[in-house]
Amino acid sequence: MMKKNDSNGSRSTWVTAANIGGIAALFASVLLLGSGWFVQRQALKDRNEEQAIYWNRYAANYYETQGGWQGLEERLSADVRDYPLHALNVLVFDVNGKRVAQGGAAVERSSDNRKPIVEDGAIIGYTQTAISRGASIPGAAWIGSIIAFITCYALWLLLIKRWRSESSRMMNRVQERIAGIVPSRSSGDIYPPISPVADPYEQFAATDNRLEHDLAHIDAYVRKLETVRRSMVADIAHELRTPLAIMRSQLENALIAETPLPLEKTAFMHDELLYLTKLVHDLQELALAEAGKLPLEKSWFSLREASEAVIEALQGEAEEETLSIQLDGPTDVMVYADRVRVRQLIVNLIGNAIQHARTEVVISVHQQEGSVTWSVKDDGFGIEKEQLAHLFERFYRSASHTNDNKRRGLGLGLSIVKQYAEAHGGTIEVNSVWGEGTTFRLQLPVITV
Repeated sequence: MMKKNDSNGSRSTWVTAANIGGIAALFASVLLLGSGWFVQRQALKDRNEEQAIYWNRYAANYYETQGGWQGLEERLSADVRDYPLHALNVLVFDVNGKRVAQGGAAVERSSDNRKPIVEDGAIIGYTQTAISRGASIPGAAWIGSIIAFITCYALWLLLIKRWRSESSRMMNRVQERIAGIVPSRSSGDIYPPISPVADPYEQFAATDNRLEHDLAHIDAYVRKLETVRRSMVADIAHELRTPLAIMRSQLENALIAETPLPLEKTAFMHDELLYLTKLVHDLQELALAEAGKLPLEKSWFSLREASEAVIEALQGEAEEETLSIQLDGPTDVMVYADRVRVRQLIVNLIGNAIQHARTEVVISVHQQEGSVTWSVKDDGFGIEKEQLAHLFERFYRSASHTNDNKRRGLGLGLSIVKQYAEAHGGTIEVNSVWGEGTTFRLQLPVITV
């Protein structure tokens, strides 16, 4: 369950990110408005200076040609009226500051410029120009600033969304890698993919909890692998020590006595050699299957006939245990698979059932659309629920109800079964009820390329 402080932390992070984006967008719009205002103000200043110089020269030329200011009022009014610049007001003053002429309409003097009129080095009057449009922010700047604010904020939110989506994909990839690293996780530990459209305030808190949970799984799994590695070395050494010691002792005695081995001792050594050969073969097959390099020689064959052949081979062992073996299912159940490895898979499962059954073993074969289901059921004591999740692990050996003098092996049989099934694109599952028995159910596709 998500912690409250994690949720508050995520909410605070997202609120901070949104505020930063809003402030940045607002700053960009204000900067644009300020830039527009500054450009407009500079343009008005330059234009006003230009008009002041122009009309100052205009008045100086008029005074020089006319010898005075008579008639300037009418002339100035007409020229200002015809001038392309609107909202312009021009005033002419004599040397004493008395207004002698005015052109244009009276405007609010938000910007004006007064200059002296110089004739032969002496001031003969003054001109003053005024432009009503001061350094106000133009409408285009307002529109531009609004567009800039919306654009910047939208891009920021899009960036956050993209970042969140990438983070979600990254977290999902991490989940997939962890699921591959830790194959023994239970179904309750498998999370659904992290959705990029989830509540942003809850998403990263859930992700953080999920990662902590998965890291704990990885840590436990690594510790378990180290334990398995040490146990594996000890188990292999133990399994190899006995047959090797027996063969060495028999051979040394024969060499010391300088006599050939009796036939029964030779047969016994041959059995031990077969066991060692099978042990090495199982280890090699398991390594190839787990690496995805197990070669498969596929052909069409009847799964029921393969099961009958295995039952016939194991019938003697079943009779020794006073067990009955039943086979149910149609005879025409065909699969396209590796006959040798599927047979080995069946041998391991039926042999395991014979070891744990009390009175009978029931095998069934059924064909469905596109797949075949093969199952074996025994009426043994069953398997504890805690052990079910570990049955297909390498070197795992559960408590056995068979005779103690029977060799139990390294616990590779069911691991090989699982790898062979997956190599054919199939699945293997187990169900067990304590005190009633166990059922292994194998599902294989009818044909795999």
